[in-house]
Amino acid sequence: MRCCLLLLLSVACAPRALRVPGPLGPVGRTVRPLPERPDPVKPPAPQSPRDRRQEQDFREAIVASAEHFLKGSLGGYRDDCSGFASAVYDRVGISISGSVRTLWELASEQGTIHHRKHPELGDLVFFDDTFDKDRDGRVNDPLTHVAVVVGVADDGTITMAHGGTGVGRTTTWMNLEHPSERKGPEGEPWNNYLRRAKDSDPKGTKYLTGELWVGFATLRPTPDDRTASSR
Repeated sequence: MRCCLLLLLSVACAPRALRVPGPLGPVGRTVRPLPERPDPVKPPAPQSPRDRRQEQDFREAIVASAEHFLKGSLGGYRDDCSGFASAVYDRVGISISGSVRTLWELASEQGTIHHRKHPELGDLVFFDDTFDKDRDGRVNDPLTHVAVVVGVADDGTITMAHGGTGVGRTTTWMNLEHPSERKGPEGEPWNNYLRRAKDSDPKGTKYLTGELWVGFATLRPTPDDRTASSR
């Protein structure tokens, strides 16, 4: 049984002509107040070994779903960032859809937004100001992109799968321990470009994933949903 998390609003992440790039190319304003950020969620209650195993299986299923949709058709979902995230979650039994903003609002209502530097596999990742959504030449565009966590390395480097980029559906990286650094000391990727640079960009415009990150959301099926889906 799928969780009842359906959202009705359907808005693309960005106009088709202004798609942000993936990790293969450099992709930009007085800041308008961002939506109110909820307090971090409280740590979950201790789980039994069985519950932890189920939780891990669920997280790994989201990763497998994301890897599937990096190449496979999204079916009835839009081929943009929020459409990609919705398709990934639908495949594991959680129905979500809508714009980046409405996905954020859903997670906020569910109390699942968090700001830990090391997320869980399968978490949604939200970003601000990845493009000039309102085309006013200023850096004042909150909640413009969303991705799905598919890996977390020991050094804090997060691998994310996403759609709606300049190179289509692909993966990118972020390290919140070093949010403004492109690469680590051995040349390993830490943060990729997520906003295309323009000559008209205001001074101080940010471009890297770690600089544009605004929060994570950990969506989980309820115990009732797990029970129903196992019948």
